[in-house]
Amino acid sequence: MKVNSLLALLAIACFCNAIQAQYRTNVLPRVSPLKTISHTIAYTELSFSYSSPKVKNRTIWGDLVPYGRIWRTGANEATVFSISSDCKIRGESLEAGSYSIFIKPEKNKAWKVIINEVHDQWGAFRLDESKNILEFEVAAQSISHQEEFAISIDQSSFQIAVISLAWADKSVSFFVETPFEQSFIDTLEQQISISDPNTSWVAYIQAAEFALDQSLDTELVPNWLEMADQALKVKSREWNELYYPLDYIRGHHLWTAARYHAQMGDYKEAVALGEQMKEIDGRINFYGWKNDQYEIDSNLEYWNSKL
Repeated sequence: MKVNSLLALLAIACFCNAIQAQYRTNVLPRVSPLKTISHTIAYTELSFSYSSPKVKNRTIWGDLVPYGRIWRTGANEATVFSISSDCKIRGESLEAGSYSIFIKPEKNKAWKVIINEVHDQWGAFRLDESKNILEFEVAAQSISHQEEFAISIDQSSFQIAVISLAWADKSVSFFVETPFEQSFIDTLEQQISISDPNTSWVAYIQAAEFALDQSLDTELVPNWLEMADQALKVKSREWNELYYPLDYIRGHHLWTAARYHAQMGDYKEAVALGEQMKEIDGRINFYGWKNDQYEIDSNLEYWNSKL
């Protein structure tokens, strides 16, 4: 009888596992709906796929989600975190790919965020901690009531994404650093390789101006300005003067170069280039490209004061 009873229990267990497996095929609608959020930070796409449970008048932290235990960061399957290029979190490298992400909440100290290399797993029940890629602590913040668990991705800069996970009355956040500067340079070089050599000034000038606007730490700006200057010396037969007069583009180039030299502390060259730009302006009203005559004049006045 004991053997029969054991076999019966095993049969029931197998049946229950089969039923659970059926639920995982999404035959029935999910109580905690599956959500996907993605955001492109410059050239890198970040995304999360997770199930979003509701509070439903329950005590979440320290009860439904116990302190000191690893939580799946949502419901059902483990939450999947994907990145399209190699990134950094807390200075640690994370290769492009998909991962699972977990949280270990604590009552009176920092919470832990865990990123595991196995992205396709059910909850945290079989989490193999030997396959954790990253572990780091974050301070939990008190927030107003958040009924549904939610993950958000916000852009702090062209290089930094802010990831926030919030539920009930708590949230945690961390930064993901994307390889923006190198990707920007690689994209520029790719664009140049397929551009008409006689009109490649477009990419060069835009790249130099953008680098100055964003204070990128790149030594390539003077190279880009020189390449733009060389390209502008040859007027392409296909260039449409009615769209943008070539002198307008030359003025744009001169002003970008002036800004670069001022940034490097060479105010004499900056003023000289700025004055050349104003000579061109007398013919084509160059101020229009920036739509801010005051900014140009005030910069020139300041640079002159530094001579």
